[in-house]
Amino acid sequence: MSFKMFHLLFKHKIPSITGASRLFLKFSPVPFLSYVVRLVILFSLIAVSAPDSTQAAPGWSWYKTDTHVHSSVSADAFVDIGIHAQAAQAQGYDALFLSDHNGGSSFQINGLTANHMVFEDTYTRWDMGTYGTLSATTNALASTPVNTGTQSLHLASSSSSTGETYVWTARGPNLRSGNIILKVSIYPTRIDAGSGVYVSASIGGDPRVVTTPYGYTTAAGVVSPGKSTVLVWQLGSGRASSSAPNARVITRSLGSYTLNTWNTYTINVSNALASIPAADLPLDYNGLVHLKMAAVANNGTADAYFDTYSIDASAPVAPASEYVHRTSIVDDFNTSTFQIFPSYEMGQQKHSQRFNFGITNSSEYVSYTYGSDGIVVTQQSGYPSQLNHPGTTITEQEAIQNQGLGADFLEVYHPEWVSAWDAILQQGVQIIGGWSSDTHSGVGAGRPATFIYAPALDFDELLHSYYEGRVYNATNNFTGQMIFNLNSASQDPYPARYPVYVSDAQATANASLAVTAGLLASDNIRWVRNGNTLATDIAGTTTYQSTKSISLTGATTYVRAEVSRSSGTLRGLTEPIFFLDVPGLPTDKSFHVERIVTTNNRFYNKMFTKGITAASWSSANSALSVTLENPANALITLLISSNSAPQQVMANGSAIGASSTLANFEAATASTRYYDAAADLLYLKVKRSATIINVVIGFGGTLPTPTRTPTNTRTPTVTPTATLSTGPVTFLPVADTYVRSTLPSNNYGTVTTLRADASSPIERSYLRFNVQGLGGTVTQATLRIYTNNNSNIGFQASRVSSNTWGETTTTYSNAPAVSSLLGSSGATTGGTWKTLDVTSYVTGNGTFSFALSTTSNSGMTFPSRESGANAPQLIVSTQTGPSATSTNTGAPTFTPTATSPGGPTPTRTSTPTLTATSNPSGSLTFLPVSDSYVNEGSPTINYGTSTTVRADASPVLRSYLRFNVGSVGGPVTRATLRIYTNNNSSIGFQASRVTNNTWGETTITYSNAPAVGSLLGSSGATSAGTWKTVDVTPYVTGNGTFSFALSTTSTTAMSFPSREAGANAPQLIVETQSGPAPTVIPTNTSPGAATPTRTSTPALTATSNPSGSQTFLPVDDSYVNASSPATSYGTSTTLRMDASPILRSYLRFNVQGLGGTVTRARLRVFANSASNLGSVVNGVSNNTWTESTLNYNNAPALGSVIGSSGSFGAGAWVDIDITAYVTGNGTYNLALTTASSTAISLASRESSGNAPQLIIETSP
Repeated sequence: MSFKMFHLLFKHKIPSITGASRLFLKFSPVPFLSYVVRLVILFSLIAVSAPDSTQAAPGWSWYKTDTHVHSSVSADAFVDIGIHAQAAQAQGYDALFLSDHNGGSSFQINGLTANHMVFEDTYTRWDMGTYGTLSATTNALASTPVNTGTQSLHLASSSSSTGETYVWTARGPNLRSGNIILKVSIYPTRIDAGSGVYVSASIGGDPRVVTTPYGYTTAAGVVSPGKSTVLVWQLGSGRASSSAPNARVITRSLGSYTLNTWNTYTINVSNALASIPAADLPLDYNGLVHLKMAAVANNGTADAYFDTYSIDASAPVAPASEYVHRTSIVDDFNTSTFQIFPSYEMGQQKHSQRFNFGITNSSEYVSYTYGSDGIVVTQQSGYPSQLNHPGTTITEQEAIQNQGLGADFLEVYHPEWVSAWDAILQQGVQIIGGWSSDTHSGVGAGRPATFIYAPALDFDELLHSYYEGRVYNATNNFTGQMIFNLNSASQDPYPARYPVYVSDAQATANASLAVTAGLLASDNIRWVRNGNTLATDIAGTTTYQSTKSISLTGATTYVRAEVSRSSGTLRGLTEPIFFLDVPGLPTDKSFHVERIVTTNNRFYNKMFTKGITAASWSSANSALSVTLENPANALITLLISSNSAPQQVMANGSAIGASSTLANFEAATASTRYYDAAADLLYLKVKRSATIINVVIGFGGTLPTPTRTPTNTRTPTVTPTATLSTGPVTFLPVADTYVRSTLPSNNYGTVTTLRADASSPIERSYLRFNVQGLGGTVTQATLRIYTNNNSNIGFQASRVSSNTWGETTTTYSNAPAVSSLLGSSGATTGGTWKTLDVTSYVTGNGTFSFALSTTSNSGMTFPSRESGANAPQLIVSTQTGPSATSTNTGAPTFTPTATSPGGPTPTRTSTPTLTATSNPSGSLTFLPVSDSYVNEGSPTINYGTSTTVRADASPVLRSYLRFNVGSVGGPVTRATLRIYTNNNSSIGFQASRVTNNTWGETTITYSNAPAVGSLLGSSGATSAGTWKTVDVTPYVTGNGTFSFALSTTSTTAMSFPSREAGANAPQLIVETQSGPAPTVIPTNTSPGAATPTRTSTPALTATSNPSGSQTFLPVDDSYVNASSPATSYGTSTTLRMDASPILRSYLRFNVQGLGGTVTRARLRVFANSASNLGSVVNGVSNNTWTESTLNYNNAPALGSVIGSSGSFGAGAWVDIDITAYVTGNGTYNLALTTASSTAISLASRESSGNAPQLIIETSP
């Protein structure tokens, strides 16, 4: 649809989004790209019906695709490319993405491959079957007789006509693998005349295993669906031969045999191929399928035992060569209206899709143990990646918690996959859902498909549109189209990758669904909002059209729709449309990215094409600031709804001129704008050479001056008895790069990301800072890193003593050595900052190099200095003059000063306030340390990372909150649970006790949720966007850990911001009789800040020292040993750690009697031995282990890393900072590990004088 059509639509008063005066519509620039028709080699394709004219015509059309298909290159697939091509065209497909397995024919399942298949002691990888009519049958493992191993296979058949009993497996070697040798031992006990026992292999399928064989393509290029050739080697004469060209059976005798003894045979299968007539010979990349062992009875009985079965390729083709060969023949069956594209399903586990894998050289092949490790590599190559079938080779929970592991797409065909998708979407992650068949045998009717709206049947164009979300998913025989957009007038799908940005004051927005055909009258159309059913309509006819008003509550709202049969079977679903709040934005304004076109039509993935990354409104300047982060010189088109025309538009400080007409705007290939006053719509195109573009649109007043360089100012106010520096100095790297083990001579010094990975391949990043201008003693040095990924393990920072490495010359081969560990980040969340204390290394002016690494096999990425925003930082604080005697008891308040337009880091001003008066009473406000909700409808799904917690009566949704209450110094006079409600409810919610405090935020599900105790109180009716309080004084009586459950008796779901939401997180407010008691208040931090700052503003007397420390000894400690997994070491005088064999130590401390706020917590251990790598400390949430029974088998799981020691010597105390973990009174469990293969010994609590210590410093 052209811009002119949009102009006409607005002229005809299209209905608007509720709460705003105008609505966006999806538009298409319609570049009218011509098809690139490749030279096609046709091998007698049987004629099929042509796709409809809209698909064949130039311009934007819908294309039916299957994004996940396996051919005979995969070790478990049945059909060749020709069979795939013909079957797909018969079903009206336009494109297939041929995503064969990692390893090709050597892909392992249960340790077996197509090149090596066995039957030994177990049915693993084999299936049972029967054929014909049997009066008796046996198919069982037997302990006697046995030729090798412990069991043989007993097959027996009796029939008055014809019948057989068999086992079969899917695949054997392909025909390019040298001689194929089959070995088997048979112990016949009875073979009647006309009956027999046999082994067989087929090409195209065995009609006694599958009713209609799959067929194969002949060596002459004739695609032959249903054609089969079965090769049989038998004792007796049970299987008859056939010379029918399409159902050929070639039988050979195994020779003489002796009953009741083992007869062993070696068969050269490849020699039997010479018996196939030349016209029926298969293409050589076909594989043997339906390998069988059988007992067949023809009016009699056949009974035998089989053992020691194997079939092997004598010269298997290397996977790299298989893929190079596949590239050379993959387009043999392409036409101008049908294409097969060479792709790759990466990984033995965590299968992930690489769409661009038409490799032409073996060196380009990469194998992965975990396919998810290839996601970033795929994105770096310029293409998107897909996480396949969550719940199979990766758990749904891991997919949810890691937000799809950074993939651009997620397979969502099965209902449980859709649930996982919703759980990711509820985290505010725009991940496109796709349907694919994952077929190994050809695309049949009713299989799932992805329909892509694109300007051409072209690889880059299809992936471009798929990435932008111009798709819907449906079964391949669904005859209609599902058009999901903001308004019923649009005939195009909304680009779901890009959210709609709306005013935070806007209450609702419209979304429209049109289904053009294919419905049954009884079909259900379900609308889903933030994972909940918004509405369910009955189709009533073959088409459907409806516009719904979507309630906008919270910072993020998404809506999608799906079609299902009355039985509940899914038939189709749309992509989600996201609505994001912009604080203060006037309600007449909203905006979104409509399309992004890169210079080479590639790099459409999360790593490079991010659209809008920040947006803000300045009321003082009447200006909208938008940050765009996309490939350099990309043409970015935005639509902005506004009642008023812009007075000025700037991009990176340069003005964008206006086009005189919409037609001129439409034709422009550079930055320009056009305001349609009749439609109240601003069309904007932005193109700059930078990857980050700050756009400012002024609607009145003076535009703010963009600030491109962040300024960190921190000015604490202290008593004048000390002279302190004016604040920390922030240094950016002067050089940074990463190295990669699989490409040891490559340099990555100019890329915008740094990377870390433990294996497949090893990746390590290097940073260098030039620290100058410090005028005093360094009191603290902090390395600050922005993380792009979720990681349960996080990253480590180490010293690098060499400073001679070059940013543009460093490679894996010449990288400098990594020295001692400085610290670990602990678990990371994508899109946040992590800090590491490096004070021991950075002691003054000088040059300092660091290495970033990880022990995780899931790669991590960080913005480099080339990225502009979020580059690494080294923050150094100094002190001059005598030691300070400051009575500064307040933590610094970081006040963000707005910079425009969307600068990378706002200015921070640190201004603690000191008050020298006393206060006899006070209150403490606590935020949850854990929160989650559980869902009866998805009883095994965890929602611990969601930004909302939820309550509903049907299906049951229940939320859990846990607070650690400390620093309560007097009797509790009142305790109040304070909850922010996102919904209107006439009933409200209830708060109940939960006495079990062992539940974990990231592990709790409906199935394992703790029991709910007595009711504490009810909120009464609620209004959306307001706080409600419940008195919980009877429950919260002092310091301790307190868990709550939130529920409702209403069948209309309620939601509340969780602690992950940042603003409006739940609160527990505790008031006490005696003070002082600091109020812990979350202060809004700038975008990208790692953790909301806590401002402590107690009223204290300035003439005394308010701080103190207490030392706690362990109440339990022990270690576990992987080489003696059942042994307990609870009475040992030592604690031990080692990486091989694994030794791990556990400690428990019972912290009580703290009367103030924890300012520092240190684990102090005595080292009996030295270590260059040192020890890492993990939190342990399980509190049930005991010193006397703990062993490797029952040891609790490790939580996130909370600290590390760095290197240390023998006979010395080692301090490890764990302040972030120890927040007050309570029980704390710790685990000590090491990455060193040299064992470490520490003194345990049973030792004399050197027991571990937990030293906690507090202030009142």
